[in-house]
Parts: sequence; C-alpha cells; structure tokens
Amino acid sequence: MIGNIPVGATTAQLRLFVLGDSIAGGSAQGGNGSQGWPALVANRLGLTLRLDGQGGSGYTTGGTQPGGRPYAQRVNDAVAAAPDLVVVEGSRNDVGPTQTQTAAVDTLRRLHAGLPHTRILVIGPIYSDPQPIGSHPVDEAVAAAAMKLGLP
Repeated sequence: MIGNIPVGATTAQLRLFVLGDSIAGGSAQGGNGSQGWPALVANRLGLTLRLDGQGGSGYTTGGTQPGGRPYAQRVNDAVAAAPDLVVVEGSRNDVGPTQTQTAAVDTLRRLHAGLPHTRILVIGPIYSDPQPIGSHPVDEAVAAAAMKLGLP
C-alpha cells in the first residue's frame, strides 16, 4: 500500500509528482535520470512519474538558475498534473528555520487544498554529511510544518 493506494497491477495508471531540488531533479547524491531516486521509486511501484526538481530551489528560494522558482510558485504545476501521490523533498537550499517553516506551511497548505484527495509525503532536506537526521534546524522546520498540517 502507498497510503490508501494499493500497490499492484492497477498502480501503472497511478501518477506520482515529485517536487524538489537537485537531489530530486538530478545530482550525484540523488541520482540522475532513470537512476535518480524519483525514477527508481516510480519504477519500483509501477507509477507514472512527473518530476519537478529544480537545482538550487527550496521552500524559500528559487535558486540561481534562470527561471528557478521556490516550491510555493510551483504548486499550481503539481495541482494541474492531478497526481495520486505527491512527494515534496528538501531542501538544503533553504536557510533560516523560521522563514522555511512559514514557507513550508504555506506551500503544503496550498498543495493540500488544491489536491484534497491526494496523498502527500513530505521529506526533509537530504544531507550527505554524517550529521544525524533531525538535528538540522531547516529539517526540523520542515518536519514542524508537515506535522502542523498532519502530513507524513
């Protein structure tokens, strides 16, 4: 099961939307293309993937690439895709836990309002250093935002 969605032959029609930064969009840490974690997850579960991973972006920043947008400005794209499951990943690009939590609550609230029957999974920043999970203030801010809205 993926939340309330049974995994099996019928999941080939189910759609996964991943909203994230370069760890989702393509990097040495998150993998690239068919070897990136979003593609591997979608393939393993038999889901159709729509990926919106923009390097340098996050809840509070669009990054430095041309056309980069923070997550809140990409919510409408996720809603328009009408996915069955959304994974929001990241982001190490955010700085300042207070701003990140505020932006994450806004982004996740709008995502949930636009997709009220869609399962939303929130993944905090993925760190490559040996720092323990949950000890970074931005990670804690994203977790607090998800908990405030009752999202896993």
